[in-house]
Amino acid sequence: MNSISPLAKAWASLGPDLYSASSAEEKENAECLLNILFEGDAEGKNKFSERFLGTKRLTGQRELQSNKDERQTAGSEVGLSDGSNIREFVVILNTLPSGISALAILRHQVEAFFKFGPDLASFVFAKLQEFAAAGSNKLIESKFDVRLSGLDSESLSQWSSFCPWNSCKMAATLVLLFAAPRDSESLFFAVKTQSRTLGGLPTLEHIRKTPSASLDTAYRRAKQGAFGDGKRTTVMAVSLTDVHIFELAEQDKAEPHFSFSHVFVFAVGPEGTVIWQSWGKFGYRLDEYLKRGGGRLRDWQEADQFVNDFTKLVSGKGTWTAKRNKLYERLFDIDLNHICGPKGPERPLTSKFKPWVRINTLENVKYEDVTKFRWSVPFVG
Repeated sequence: MNSISPLAKAWASLGPDLYSASSAEEKENAECLLNILFEGDAEGKNKFSERFLGTKRLTGQRELQSNKDERQTAGSEVGLSDGSNIREFVVILNTLPSGISALAILRHQVEAFFKFGPDLASFVFAKLQEFAAAGSNKLIESKFDVRLSGLDSESLSQWSSFCPWNSCKMAATLVLLFAAPRDSESLFFAVKTQSRTLGGLPTLEHIRKTPSASLDTAYRRAKQGAFGDGKRTTVMAVSLTDVHIFELAEQDKAEPHFSFSHVFVFAVGPEGTVIWQSWGKFGYRLDEYLKRGGGRLRDWQEADQFVNDFTKLVSGKGTWTAKRNKLYERLFDIDLNHICGPKGPERPLTSKFKPWVRINTLENVKYEDVTKFRWSVPFVG
């Protein structure tokens, strides 16, 4: 590799400090970006990591073989030795149902993304993220052209290790990219909001200076837009942040603790609401969440209950209690007391419960926004 891309240079400027307080999920996301930046140049990637980031091997690689074995069934159904299924996948993504709402087409596109399993979806996401992060794309006949090049069948299963769908930030980024307005700046912002690398995640200083956002207030505003004359659709990325883990990281004491932090996407349209999410190594992937009906259209009663439960969870501080654990499980389908308990697979939760909420909102999402991508795969003769 003769030169380093602008994004890689920006990354290098952050140096080893980038990883000082990063979680395993964030390091796996960093692995995904590194593989995009240094596609086909493993030696260059390793040299860049060691020189600029102070690490020879990011955490995403250590589970490569186990993830490959775990997804053997899902990967085998793709069978891309002749590239036929990637072309079928492109046809599916480009075949858009007409006459439906913005929320309906958003649900359709997110579910279509996993038509051929999580491995291929990870590859396509990596290409889409690379495209959006470039920040200088132009519309051609009202579409963004996304080319899906560089795939071979032998490396397909690796993409789920580089870009894992149990990352809640990655799941949120996918939905935000589809829902974002049709301009290059909005695409970049959709990636940035969930990326420490691009400076989109809050710092402890920012958290201390900024009041916690209210999902209840944002939800009421979105409902008014949905019921009003404009029949608007609103898409919100809701980040629940563990402030105490930031405080521990500042003292280099975060490593022995696990965080309750989570991000999910909450969409509100005239016909109802939809929630998209995934949850970590010991939780579930986005495609698994979709298969069990998590991405269904929810009625207003169910949506009201979700918002009420979330409001109760984030109100007040103190310690992690059984009541808070029950609310968390009802919201996110995760029993943290079990996962972080004495016999659980994770580290103990942080000793203090200090929640802080951030909401990134896309207002008045339209059908044309969600259908802004035109997918293609290069012909190999």
